[in-house]
Amino acid sequence: MLSQLPVMNQLPAMDQLPALAVVVPLLAAAVLSALNRLLRPRRRILDSAAVITAAAVAAMLAVLMVRTFHGDQVYWFAGFRPSRGIAIGIDFAVGPLSAGLACLAALLVTAAMVFSWRYFEGISTYYHALMLTFLAGMVGFCLTGDIFDLFVWFEVMGVSAYALTAYRPEERGPIQGALNFAITNSVGAYLSLTGIALIYGRTGALNMAQISRYVTSHAQAGHGPDGLVVISFLLIITGLLVKGAIVPFHFWLADAHAVAPTPLCVLFSGVMVELGLYGVARVYWSVFGAALGHRAAISHVLLALGVLTAVVGALYCFRERHVKRLLAFSTISHAGMFLAGFALLTPLGLAGAALAVAGHACVKGALFLGAGIVLHRLHSVNETWLHGRGGRLRLTGALFALAALGLADLPPFGTFLGSGWITDSADDVLNHGAGGP
Repeated sequence: MLSQLPVMNQLPAMDQLPALAVVVPLLAAAVLSALNRLLRPRRRILDSAAVITAAAVAAMLAVLMVRTFHGDQVYWFAGFRPSRGIAIGIDFAVGPLSAGLACLAALLVTAAMVFSWRYFEGISTYYHALMLTFLAGMVGFCLTGDIFDLFVWFEVMGVSAYALTAYRPEERGPIQGALNFAITNSVGAYLSLTGIALIYGRTGALNMAQISRYVTSHAQAGHGPDGLVVISFLLIITGLLVKGAIVPFHFWLADAHAVAPTPLCVLFSGVMVELGLYGVARVYWSVFGAALGHRAAISHVLLALGVLTAVVGALYCFRERHVKRLLAFSTISHAGMFLAGFALLTPLGLAGAALAVAGHACVKGALFLGAGIVLHRLHSVNETWLHGRGGRLRLTGALFALAALGLADLPPFGTFLGSGWITDSADDVLNHGAGGP
């Protein structure tokens, strides 16, 4: 994850795969929007094009993930490579974790688009275009090596998500949920952007590796972190915690889940919240970690937020009867666990959080798709009203129960192994005071 300018493997000039991973969905979205009137009566063409595009992006990212098993690689747009240690261009820093998370996002978008084929009786071309721009935003966010573009790609993702949440603007609920979502996340975005402006003013750089080298050398020379660097870190991290739905910034998530189309909920819970936490980890490890010091204090603060979020989300689950909102609060609880895994600042804790994220994305996607089938067939997701009415959805019920066992972190699901690694890392830190690099 940590990318240093002098040691990164440079991709060959003709290898355009990292760029294609974002260009292809954006180009497909533009084409579908331009052909809106022509393609609207041809629903199968729209759905097929969106599914094929998302699957192609997933395949590209799988190839990138395999390529980077032995070392991270960098792609410089337009060939603007660093000169004398100064990055003058925009880059994608591709590693197994970033490519794997982006691939997971593409797979979930593919599954969501396949589900949309039968979920929506009538659909606008703009739905497919927004889903593809959402995908491009997630991929760009995972791969970028530039801290300003980290903000830009998350906003591309966010704008698409706001519009998709209000997919039925004739209804009051989607508009309220989308406004709550947009306003809360926009505040987080302003905080992050302010922090980015401060660090740019201090270092004159936006490339993460270059910023890391600058702030680390100055911290070592001055025997402590720069106050402006600390403020910048706090602002950027707070904005990302808002997007990660960490308590007390969690209220937008349940409202958005309650009114958003089910395919979009798969992405909200399966990957979007996790990307906010990935951003926290990326900014700490790749930019500020070596310069800030005070590892124990930072670990304790993030660990406290993670545990609080896990407990609060779980308590909300007990009182919730709306199935989609219940699953949303479950996502908040699990987000707290993921943050706790990172907050341990150990390689095992980070690996456990990454594995738990992958497992959670799969089982939570299955649960939301199951809830979508129930909503489509029975026209309600109210737990009390649904009691005794699911007899004709036996297969859906069985799959829902199986996914729920995975959500409970039971073996043999990946969530079990991920949470186990986090627990082992916590025990090690508690007993021996071990910390990661």
